[in-house]
Amino acid sequence: MEDTLFAGAVISKVRKHFAINCDSSHMAEAMYEKAKKDLDNLKQISGGDIQSGDPSIANEFVVPEIKRVPRDLSPYVTFLHPWMNEVLNQLVLMLMFWVLTFCTLVVLRLKDIR
Repeated sequence: MEDTLFAGAVISKVRKHFAINCDSSHMAEAMYEKAKKDLDNLKQISGGDIQSGDPSIANEFVVPEIKRVPRDLSPYVTFLHPWMNEVLNQLVLMLMFWVLTFCTLVVLRLKDIR
């Protein structure tokens, strides 16, 4: 609600300099004009003034402490598959490379024949 009232206040100030053709802008300005005599009361009713109200409500909106990301992220990152080890991983990667190379050569050779 406070955002709409703020938009209405801005629109009422810039109306002289701009043509406003948006329904929501007209609605925000009309809402601001109706409420501008007693904005503090409206803010209290809408719940925007949490600090001066009930302190139990204010405690619900406390932001928790930020947890910092540790510098050493090695426990989170692993490149090894759980079923393999470092040597077997290298062998599998080499096998994959040679299979890809072989298949590429076969496809290129087939294109040359046609």
